[in-house]
Amino acid sequence: MPGYPLGMLVKHINIQIEKSLNQNLRDMNLTSSQMHVLMYLLARQGRRVTMRDVEEFLHQSHVTVTGLIQRLEQKGFVTVTVDPDDRRYRLLAATPAAAQVREALHRHRSGIEQQLLDGLTGEEADTLKALLLQVAGNMGSTLPPPPPHDPDQLPPHDPDQPPALCVDCGCIPNKGGNPI
Repeated sequence: MPGYPLGMLVKHINIQIEKSLNQNLRDMNLTSSQMHVLMYLLARQGRRVTMRDVEEFLHQSHVTVTGLIQRLEQKGFVTVTVDPDDRRYRLLAATPAAAQVREALHRHRSGIEQQLLDGLTGEEADTLKALLLQVAGNMGSTLPPPPPHDPDQLPPHDPDQPPALCVDCGCIPNKGGNPI
């Protein structure tokens, strides 16, 4: 098929995703990279999370992740403590301020995904995702495991209560039980 090399097309799409997320997150004083860290931490509240865990999740260097965490800590979204069992490790946790912006972060992430899939049928979207997973595997990518639940099987939440966050993937079920 003539046109752009596949790598250039993927890179261009990623640049547009990052650009759009950064524009949407500007009002919250966050970047797309910071959003990914917060979503990771929020989905793992109550679990032991280290800097190394975030480095592996983001596929980023220690220096890069340290900078991200320092900026999130300065903004009040993350706490960093020394692991009492092993002082070589820094433990990370999302703050209540991060929990307050969780739904907005999900809306931004979901909006980008809807924009990416606009004009595709459900079957085409599933095929695209399957092909992208195969391509990622071909390139040796180590993606985090997918959520263990079927999004259509999530229980609905009580509209009078804040929605519960799925601890496995970080999605928030909407009134019908589907993630938002």
